[in-house]
Amino acid sequence: MEQVWFLARYTYNAQEDVHLDSDAGEFTAVTELGRPDTESWNQQKDFMEQKRAKVDTGHSLNVSQSKMLSGTGGFVLGLLFLGVGLFIYFRNQKGKEPVGS
Repeated sequence: MEQVWFLARYTYNAQEDVHLDSDAGEFTAVTELGRPDTESWNQQKDFMEQKRAKVDTGHSLNVSQSKMLSGTGGFVLGLLFLGVGLFIYFRNQKGKEPVGS
Protein backbone atom coordinates (compact mmCIF):
# COMPACT_ATOMS: atom_id res chain seq x y z
CA MET A 1 0.00 0.00 0.00
CA GLU A 2 1.28 3.45 -0.91
CA GLN A 3 1.83 5.81 2.01
CA VAL A 4 0.08 9.17 1.86
CA TRP A 5 1.94 12.23 3.10
CA PHE A 6 -0.18 15.13 4.33
CA LEU A 7 1.22 18.64 4.67
CA ALA A 8 -0.93 21.61 5.67
CA ARG A 9 0.55 25.10 5.77
CA TYR A 10 -1.10 27.95 7.63
CA THR A 11 -0.12 31.46 6.61
CA TYR A 12 -0.77 34.94 7.88
CA ASN A 13 0.17 38.06 5.96
CA ALA A 14 1.80 35.93 3.21
CA GLN A 15 4.14 34.24 5.70
CA GLU A 16 3.93 30.62 6.84
CA ASP A 17 3.48 30.53 10.60
CA VAL A 18 2.45 26.93 11.24
CA HIS A 19 2.51 23.65 9.38
CA LEU A 20 1.22 20.17 10.01
CA ASP A 21 3.39 17.38 8.66
CA SER A 22 1.86 13.92 8.85
CA ASP A 23 5.31 12.39 9.34
CA ALA A 24 5.84 14.49 12.49
CA GLY A 25 2.25 13.91 13.63
CA GLU A 26 1.82 17.35 15.13
CA PHE A 27 1.74 21.04 14.30
CA THR A 28 5.07 22.83 14.16
CA ALA A 29 5.54 26.57 14.63
CA VAL A 30 7.59 28.16 11.87
CA THR A 31 7.52 31.64 13.46
CA GLU A 32 6.93 32.95 16.97
CA LEU A 33 3.50 34.16 15.83
CA GLY A 34 2.51 30.53 15.20
CA ARG A 35 3.69 29.18 18.55
CA PRO A 36 0.44 29.86 20.53
CA ASP A 37 -1.61 28.13 17.81
CA THR A 38 0.60 25.05 17.71
CA GLU A 39 0.54 24.68 21.48
CA SER A 40 -3.24 24.96 21.53
CA TRP A 41 -3.92 22.68 18.54
CA ASN A 42 -1.47 19.98 19.61
CA GLN A 43 -3.24 19.74 23.00
CA GLN A 44 -6.70 19.24 21.43
CA LYS A 45 -6.94 15.46 21.04
CA ASP A 46 -10.14 15.44 18.93
CA PHE A 47 -8.79 18.10 16.57
CA MET A 48 -5.52 16.19 16.10
CA GLU A 49 -7.38 12.93 15.46
CA GLN A 50 -9.38 14.63 12.70
CA LYS A 51 -6.17 15.82 11.05
CA ARG A 52 -4.59 12.36 11.32
CA ALA A 53 -7.74 10.76 9.89
CA LYS A 54 -7.29 12.78 6.71
CA VAL A 55 -4.05 10.93 6.12
CA ASP A 56 -5.54 7.53 6.98
CA THR A 57 -8.44 7.98 4.53
CA GLY A 58 -6.25 9.29 1.73
CA HIS A 59 -7.86 12.75 1.85
CA SER A 60 -5.22 14.28 -0.42
CA LEU A 61 -5.87 11.74 -3.15
CA ASN A 62 -9.64 12.11 -2.89
CA VAL A 63 -9.46 15.89 -3.31
CA SER A 64 -7.47 15.71 -6.53
CA GLN A 65 -9.71 12.98 -7.94
CA SER A 66 -12.92 14.84 -7.13
CA LYS A 67 -11.60 18.01 -8.80
CA MET A 68 -10.78 16.02 -11.93
CA LEU A 69 -14.24 14.45 -11.99
CA SER A 70 -15.99 17.76 -11.45
CA GLY A 71 -13.98 19.27 -14.31
CA THR A 72 -14.96 16.42 -16.61
CA GLY A 73 -18.56 16.54 -15.41
CA GLY A 74 -18.69 20.28 -16.03
CA PHE A 75 -17.39 19.79 -19.56
CA VAL A 76 -19.95 17.09 -20.32
CA LEU A 77 -22.75 19.18 -18.83
CA GLY A 78 -21.63 22.15 -20.95
CA LEU A 79 -21.73 19.99 -24.09
CA LEU A 80 -25.21 18.79 -23.15
CA PHE A 81 -26.52 22.35 -22.79
CA LEU A 82 -24.82 23.36 -26.03
CA GLY A 83 -26.56 20.47 -27.82
CA VAL A 84 -29.95 21.39 -26.37
CA GLY A 85 -29.43 25.04 -27.28
CA LEU A 86 -28.46 24.21 -30.86
CA PHE A 87 -31.46 21.85 -31.19
CA ILE A 88 -33.86 24.57 -30.06
CA TYR A 89 -32.22 27.17 -32.30
CA PHE A 90 -32.37 25.03 -35.46
CA ARG A 91 -35.91 23.83 -34.72
CA ASN A 92 -37.06 27.45 -34.50
CA GLN A 93 -35.31 28.27 -37.80
CA LYS A 94 -37.29 25.67 -39.80
CA GLY A 95 -40.57 27.58 -39.98
CA LYS A 96 -39.08 30.99 -40.84
CA GLU A 97 -38.79 32.31 -44.39
CA PRO A 98 -35.40 33.64 -45.49
CA VAL A 99 -35.11 37.44 -45.38
CA GLY A 100 -35.53 39.13 -48.79
CA SER A 101 -37.86 36.57 -50.35
